[in-house]
Amino acid sequence: MKLHSETYDSYKNAEGEWSDTIPSEWQEKRVKDLFRLVTDAASADNDYELLSLYAGIGVKPRKDLEARGNKASSTDGYWIVRKNDIVVNKLLAWMGSVGLSEYDGVTSPAYDVLRQVKSDIDPRYFSYLFRTETAKKIFRKNSRGIMDMRLRLYFDKLGSITVPSPTLLEQKKYVIT
Repeated sequence: MKLHSETYDSYKNAEGEWSDTIPSEWQEKRVKDLFRLVTDAASADNDYELLSLYAGIGVKPRKDLEARGNKASSTDGYWIVRKNDIVVNKLLAWMGSVGLSEYDGVTSPAYDVLRQVKSDIDPRYFSYLFRTETAKKIFRKNSRGIMDMRLRLYFDKLGSITVPSPTLLEQKKYVIT
């Protein structure tokens, strides 16, 4: 992802790993200052929609993708997901398995659910940013595990990553609808 598509009057050195420079008007913020980790567990015998995350497809109701993957026998204790939450597959984040939910429902505790903490951000921009090649490299570097297929990106590491944060108006320009 090109972090700025137009020429700006001035730039500053970036502190994070995303780019060497960013437009002077932009800020850099830690993920944990933009999103909180949601661990609201669904009650027993709930009737929430089961949501799944697939790289390249995003977050979708499980019933729409019935032929793919494993099916849970129960969603008791699954994490509650709200529309505009970002769902991160801890095990595959470094491969781009991140998606924005357009649905309310639940997802496996194998995923992290991120909910925005500030109203001056567009989670669609960050969902897009988190799937870029640059993000994959940064996520891989911050993941822990004994081999590639065992790498996990835990929120303590993800939350500490500094990301470029344009104004809300500019974030909306980058959003693919």
